[in-house]
Amino acid sequence: MEITEMYEKELNEDPSSLPADHSQPEADDLTLLRSPSNKSAARRQKTYGIANPKFDYKFNIIVCDECHLLKNRETSLHKAVKCLNRSKLILCSATPMVNTPADNISYLLLAWPTATANKNVAEFSYNSFYGPGSKLLNYGPTSDTMLLYFDRIKPEDGASLDDLLVDLEGNAQEIRKRIVKLPLPQGQEPNPITSPERDGDFYEPIKEALSQGRRVYKLNPANVYWAMREFGLDFDGSRKVFRDVMSMILVKRSMHTPLCLPDGTVVTPGDDIKGAKFSIHHVQFPSGGQKHLNSLYEEFKEKLYSPEAASEKRPDAPRGKDLARRPGDVTASGKINQRAWRHLLLAALDRRNDSLLTPSKSLCGLTDKLIPPQEARTTRQRNVQELTDATPVKSSYGKVVENAALGSDQTFTLATKWVDGGIGWLFETLKPGGEFTCPRDRYALAKWLLWYSPLLSRLVVQIKSWMAEPVGSDGLPNRVVVMAVMPWCQHQLCLALEICGFKTLSIRSDHSMLSRSQMVADFNDPKSDVDILITSMELSAFGLNLHKACAKGIVVQYPWSANHLVQILGRLPRIGQKRSVEWVILHVSYTLYDRMATIVWSKYVRQLAVESRIHDSVKSTLAEISAYSILYRMFHMGFHRYL
Repeated sequence: MEITEMYEKELNEDPSSLPADHSQPEADDLTLLRSPSNKSAARRQKTYGIANPKFDYKFNIIVCDECHLLKNRETSLHKAVKCLNRSKLILCSATPMVNTPADNISYLLLAWPTATANKNVAEFSYNSFYGPGSKLLNYGPTSDTMLLYFDRIKPEDGASLDDLLVDLEGNAQEIRKRIVKLPLPQGQEPNPITSPERDGDFYEPIKEALSQGRRVYKLNPANVYWAMREFGLDFDGSRKVFRDVMSMILVKRSMHTPLCLPDGTVVTPGDDIKGAKFSIHHVQFPSGGQKHLNSLYEEFKEKLYSPEAASEKRPDAPRGKDLARRPGDVTASGKINQRAWRHLLLAALDRRNDSLLTPSKSLCGLTDKLIPPQEARTTRQRNVQELTDATPVKSSYGKVVENAALGSDQTFTLATKWVDGGIGWLFETLKPGGEFTCPRDRYALAKWLLWYSPLLSRLVVQIKSWMAEPVGSDGLPNRVVVMAVMPWCQHQLCLALEICGFKTLSIRSDHSMLSRSQMVADFNDPKSDVDILITSMELSAFGLNLHKACAKGIVVQYPWSANHLVQILGRLPRIGQKRSVEWVILHVSYTLYDRMATIVWSKYVRQLAVESRIHDSVKSTLAEISAYSILYRMFHMGFHRYL
């Protein structure tokens, strides 16, 4: 008892006496999620602040649609919503967890911006707050977490607390031994779980909720953070923390949620929507092309992530061990080395693309060979010069850098300044010898463009088969939407499809909003002569309806988030869709597509820990296998990705 009293006294007088991994920061402190890694970051932390609106008006309700845009607490949008004075906040989104369940912390900060972690001792286990253990302790408004809690220290001859709590009845005797109950030391004030001094304006609502049996301390973002530190962000940890959190604040609606109309009729939004099929099609290079890609991967495999800032290495230097092979925290991440990923992903589209990624000035000169013959010489010279200048040297934060080769600048120049869209430049740049001339026959040019790309070949075959299907009784045309990520990939798709005779529209980042809207309107108009719409995932994944005259779609590159992918797939199966929807995701096996797929699906599995109905008794490896089984069935995968 003397040791306990001494520890509590030190804790009350000096918070720094807590172990480094258990100190309790305020929820709005930058140290909540990460500590500064250098002096400049520390200076930024000191100057961080929330701006206050210049009016005293208090809103009754604030509604935020597309609230996934608020998931980053560092953005001005998040701070603007946070500073608005309101009584209630409603957040609406189809993809709340964009990357991991940890994204929910930002939403909790909006709901409870002044929260601080509940004061407790170092031995305190957050099983006291989350998971089955919370049902046993069931804190009320006057409960003291310093005197009643689960001890997280595992006995030498005992099972872990997490394992015991899976079976409350069978392990009741062992569980009781892990509950710490202490009397209030003489002369010491109690430390209730909520108080006016601690929670301010939130005190009365919290007290009332706790009195009614609602465990609102689970929504405290600081408590969530420290629970994540204890349980981790793996499947079991995410499920234990965020399933409790989301069950308290989430109101989930789907296409199958019943709605009662004013006349008493009960309907669901998806009553009139046909089915949708999502499938992943694997293609691969022949042995010769695969050898080239393998050698390219050997060159860049240690450079996929930039070195840590403390190493003072250049951004594309080898990192050492790749992240997938680095021990440590599951939340560890690294900055993507864009140069390495571009080389490998564009080569997976067409293995010749790698030779185009050197600075364009070494590939492009003022020669007749690179100039479309349809133009006058002065115009040809100007166009070649514009392509040469498409990667200008510019200053960024005082450092001279170059734009990415085959990025949006060069793609814009080829697409808009060249009569043939740059296919002549592409042939002259990639042809094996000077004796070859650009084919004038459409079939020969299409064969040359598709020969080295299994993905482009499969794309054309798939679209051709869809276009050959008979028109249904609804009279709607057979159209296809194609989604890509990289500008050059999008432009290369457009060149290939136009050469094959398809009427194609391509929405690029350089298009104005008016131009984009007009192209979408033309694509949605059943009477227009458009066959295919190619667009960027960043431009068209959210808030865009493409279902009015289209029921087929192809994804040719993975986004970084499975939720982003789900949003893309949701552009077609929408209210008003009259046909069954089919999406095909093209995957180039034995390339960096495999790594991308691993990243995308592994993040989505942690989300399924929260959203799926996998029973709590299914834990650890079996739980992950179950989650991957859901993905296997949902996306018609060719194999089980856990294996």
